[in-house]
Amino acid sequence: MKYVKTQHVSLAVVAAVLAGVVLMLCASAANADTIGYWRFEDSPGFLNDSSGNGFTLTSHGNVLQLDNAYFDDPIPQTGQSNDDAAFIGGSVGNDWLSCADDPKFEVSDFTIEAYARRNISESRVIAGQWSDSEPAQQSWTLFSMKDGDIKLYLNDGSTVSSVSSGITISNLKNYFVAASFDLSDQDTGVEFYVKDLSADTWTTSTQGHTLASLHNSTMDFSIGGAADGGYSWTSVLDEVRLSNTVLSQGELLASVPEPSTIVLLASGVLGLLLLWRRRK
Repeated sequence: MKYVKTQHVSLAVVAAVLAGVVLMLCASAANADTIGYWRFEDSPGFLNDSSGNGFTLTSHGNVLQLDNAYFDDPIPQTGQSNDDAAFIGGSVGNDWLSCADDPKFEVSDFTIEAYARRNISESRVIAGQWSDSEPAQQSWTLFSMKDGDIKLYLNDGSTVSSVSSGITISNLKNYFVAASFDLSDQDTGVEFYVKDLSADTWTTSTQGHTLASLHNSTMDFSIGGAADGGYSWTSVLDEVRLSNTVLSQGELLASVPEPSTIVLLASGVLGLLLLWRRRK
């Protein structure tokens, strides 16, 4: 009997250690590629970065926290509650959010995501590292154009390229918008994803590009406007996340995640351990 009891204690210890390892691996996988994630919640703070990298935003002009009545709650990918959002005030050129440049913003591949609601038929910045007045400080930016077209502007250091998604968003409707850029894939290296939240439908677009490099700007990273003012969003943005890798559609914030390999493996190991225990 003493031998059997020792086996039971060992099983409990193994199960506890395995569960801890799974949680750590899952947390690492969720955050390893995230440069910044701005949720606009009370915790960790309205303008604070939830990625752990410390990129707290600075508010320029009229930017307000408001109750989220527009976008997913909870967030499908993470299961986190989504109580609040950011309203970018509306004074053309004078309202936006930014944080100072950092080596982490130097990317060759990236994915930018945001929940967005627009209320004016004008060209407006969702997010990027882009100067309105200094061409030498333009790297990339995600725009909603005057006609609602979602477009990515890219700069290789000498030439600005624009890549149109061909997907339009309408005024006073709620969307999830994302774009990814793969520098090494000129044929299909730009992916756009738009989810109409009211219809619960996705529209995607795959485009090419001509860049051999992506310019490393030292300008601020900005949300809801260019880094030095201009193209202010003039409506609601939420859950802005920048990653330094190309995310698949299933990895985006508005997607319900499939079980990961880590979770499936852990489930299998736990199942075997329980079976072994019953046989003892």
